[in-house]
Amino acid sequence: MQYVYDTTRSYYANRIIDLRVQFGVHCWFCGKECDPHGEDGKFQFAHRHGFKTKLTGYGRGESNRVHDISNHPISYMLLCDNCHKKYDNSGETT
Repeated sequence: MQYVYDTTRSYYANRIIDLRVQFGVHCWFCGKECDPHGEDGKFQFAHRHGFKTKLTGYGRGESNRVHDISNHPISYMLLCDNCHKKYDNSGETT
């Protein structure tokens, strides 16, 4: 998939799209395909358990999140909202 910069979006919104493309535009666990341009919250970057990042918890701020994902991609995975909830609650998905 080719990434196209969208001039109607902020720099950080475009970086999130770019990162979704870099992560393969699918959920790490179930394989569901992701629309990298989607803004509905159906796909999120999850912290991988056991991998260090400088950010934790909700409300980390868009710019901080983008920089941390870019600088520590091994510490994150792209998950659909269902798998993200399961992962956060149990540490794994079934």
